[in-house]
Amino acid sequence: MQRFGSSDRRREILAGFLEYRAALHRAGLVRGFQWVNGSFITDTTHTASPGPDDIDVVTFFHLPDGYNQDSLAAEFPELLNKQEVLGKYHTDADLICLDTSNMFYLLKVAVYWNMIWSHTVRGERKGYVAISLFNDMDEVAWAILSDEGSDTMWAQ
Repeated sequence: MQRFGSSDRRREILAGFLEYRAALHRAGLVRGFQWVNGSFITDTTHTASPGPDDIDVVTFFHLPDGYNQDSLAAEFPELLNKQEVLGKYHTDADLICLDTSNMFYLLKVAVYWNMIWSHTVRGERKGYVAISLFNDMDEVAWAILSDEGSDTMWAQ
């Protein structure tokens, strides 16, 4: 929150991302991790860029007890609608279920996202952010995000 919330727009996107995480948690998706990337994690404060429009997130999750992929999709279809998630949460989201016996598929997906996100379009190496899906720190993130009285915090 402190590192990437350097403008009002970025804080708005971060709030959407936290709301998206809350929607995932309401669906029982609390075990797994998220990879975050895109222009959102690029430092655009010293360029002519207007800043990001969204945050790019891939969520690798374990199914909640009592669900399979079909029943989860039937009960929470809005989480699978990329356009709805993007519009509502400013989050360009992909979901990858870790509960599969097809390890080749999981490896292929992880390698795909790593290849795309570990280099810039010019071929320069870069990183991305990994966050636990467990929500133990989300309240702290909200508190940091809502602390509008500290201008110096956002300037760091």
